[in-house]
Amino acid sequence: MDHIKRDVSRMVEEYSNNKEDNPFSKIIPALIKKGLENANLSMFSDDKKRELLFSVAIESYKLAGNKEKLLKTGDKCLDEGHIAEAIAAYKIVGDQDKLNKVGDYCFEKGKTEFAIEVYSALDNKTKLLSLGNKCFDTKQYGLSAKAFELAGDKDKLNIVGEEFMKIGLLANALKVFEAAGNQMMVQFIKENFGDKDFASRVYV
Repeated sequence: MDHIKRDVSRMVEEYSNNKEDNPFSKIIPALIKKGLENANLSMFSDDKKRELLFSVAIESYKLAGNKEKLLKTGDKCLDEGHIAEAIAAYKIVGDQDKLNKVGDYCFEKGKTEFAIEVYSALDNKTKLLSLGNKCFDTKQYGLSAKAFELAGDKDKLNIVGEEFMKIGLLANALKVFEAAGNQMMVQFIKENFGDKDFASRVYV
């Protein structure tokens, strides 16, 4: 841990200042200015220390305009499961292939919502549809609906809505049909079922 701290503090002295998208985003500039060797991180777990150190490293490489180091740091963060930091590094570089890799990693690790967010940010409709289909096949209908909605596939949304109808989840079906713009099914559900039905599982 000490050698990482030394390396980062040396790098921080070379460059200096600004922010990143994680819980420490407001204090990172102050830490960079202060010098990490003067910061007391003893209250943090090793994982949290590494997360903070990666954040400082990413910010420093960003300021230095060192894309090669940013990519390497992003790869290391991804290997160690620091997904937010990996995304931050790849975003700075503008590497869409690497960002897609993060989305794939998230999906493989069961972090499906994160994968959906990454693919949505990249406007990767092909990946969103593929993810939506996989979620549907594994009966994760809520996630499949989210993926299909972000991909703009109304036909697939209607299929999810019908599935919610089959299992009696009318509130879910209504929401999905609304997202699909299926006014006929929205009207059918609203006119034939009440709030009490939405609060429970109703078989139709």
